[in-house]
Amino acid sequence: MGKILKLVLIISVFMTLAGCTKGQEQVGIAGEWKLESINGVPAENMSVDEYGGLDIYISFSEDGKFETFQRVSGGEHYYRFSGTYVRIGQDVVSGIYSDGNSWAADYTVVRESDRLTMAGGDDTCVYVSASIPDIIRDSAIEVKSVQDCGSGFRFL
Repeated sequence: MGKILKLVLIISVFMTLAGCTKGQEQVGIAGEWKLESINGVPAENMSVDEYGGLDIYISFSEDGKFETFQRVSGGEHYYRFSGTYVRIGQDVVSGIYSDGNSWAADYTVVRESDRLTMAGGDDTCVYVSASIPDIIRDSAIEVKSVQDCGSGFRFL
């Protein structure tokens, strides 16, 4: 009888440990990302002008800071926005721009290898892991308020 009790105890411990998963960790978003598509439409096919289509890069740091570099229609220049973000639970991220304005939505995030999907508001945006080119970083126009950017458009 003692051997059966020990066996049941060992099996119980094993089942408890096997039930623990890594699913309780936050989705990792730190890194540099390039917008690939919005709602299934390739970014390069959106807002097309003589300089190309919609071109957006996002950088999330481990310490809760973000930067976006965005070129939207009507110009060859990239605009740099920055601010902070917070994690809400395992898979939601929310942010505030450096001028105090909040992102347009909170985003549910899913990461699959080199892809980051952010769903919020009415949009699902897919990003691919990509370094932000130095030429974009070095030449981007720093935006500290909506008045600094011609369109006032903020991607997040």
